[in-house]
Amino acid sequence: MKKFFLGIFTILLITSCNKDKIDESSKTVIPVRTIKVVNEFIMPVIETSGKVQSENEMKLSFKTGGLIKAIYVQEGDAVKAGQVLAELDLSEISAQVNQARRGLEKAKRDYSRAENLYGDSVATLEQLQNAETALSVAQSNLEIAEFNLKYSKITAPSSGVILKKLAEINELVSNGFPIFLFGNTNGNFIIKAGVTDKDIVRISVNDKAEIKLDAYPNVVFSGVVKKTGQFADPYSGTYEIEISINSKGYKLISGFVAEIKIFSSQKQKAGRIPVESLKDANKNKGFIFKVKDSDGSVEKLEVEICGIKNDAIYICSGIKENEEIITEGAAYLNTDSKVKVIN
Repeated sequence: MKKFFLGIFTILLITSCNKDKIDESSKTVIPVRTIKVVNEFIMPVIETSGKVQSENEMKLSFKTGGLIKAIYVQEGDAVKAGQVLAELDLSEISAQVNQARRGLEKAKRDYSRAENLYGDSVATLEQLQNAETALSVAQSNLEIAEFNLKYSKITAPSSGVILKKLAEINELVSNGFPIFLFGNTNGNFIIKAGVTDKDIVRISVNDKAEIKLDAYPNVVFSGVVKKTGQFADPYSGTYEIEISINSKGYKLISGFVAEIKIFSSQKQKAGRIPVESLKDANKNKGFIFKVKDSDGSVEKLEVEICGIKNDAIYICSGIKENEEIITEGAAYLNTDSKVKVIN
């Protein structure tokens, strides 16, 4: 009986080995063509997104601190030059002015008395000088109080739009605290966008740009890089760039979302490959295949795309010049494929 089972096991083992050999020999070999990577100099295209804003956008604030008594505008309101936008509670400021005036009157009387006494040799020179100093201080205090009274209102510096309201009525604010974000409607518009450290070094002032706005999906606007950031944002790690935009007569509003293509004037060396070589492309990443060994096995490489022109793809990294990659047949490959080069 033991011999019987041993015989059955031997037959199964031989059958299994033969099946493996048959499966191995019958694996599909995919015919492919290859090409050598050629390096060329190109002007890379950097893609990013940003927001439209008025070129003369500014923050408006009170020049003195106090309690906000009234706010006369809301976000989105159009305003005229000189229009009062908000004002502080004048009760305390007016009291300070009155107090300063009374202080100045007293200082004048004290100085006049000291001057007369000094003339009669009753007061000393030091007493006269002290009275003169007190008069000067009182005059300065009145000027400060009157300044605070004068600038207890915020007025529109020009015709424009209230883009954002940053404070509320009855809020206690210090001098310089922003109350409104204001945009000048008579000015031009710009786009501010963030780019990575790898891209900021490839962007120069006066580089051309193409811009698409969600508000006008079928219109391509032109632009020019005006400023490039010199330090990274501490939160996002990106560098801010500023692009002027030609409105082409369309109405632009601060806050429009923009998709931007920047055409760098700095030439970059990149590997040129046919479109059919690239597989599973996603934004600026993709994959290519090359023949790995003489047995027809293949290797899948991730590459970085830095440009597309006609039927060619330009690769920034992931392959080397003269490296032989698969073109025709690449779409049918995976990491387990076997190929035969039929160049």
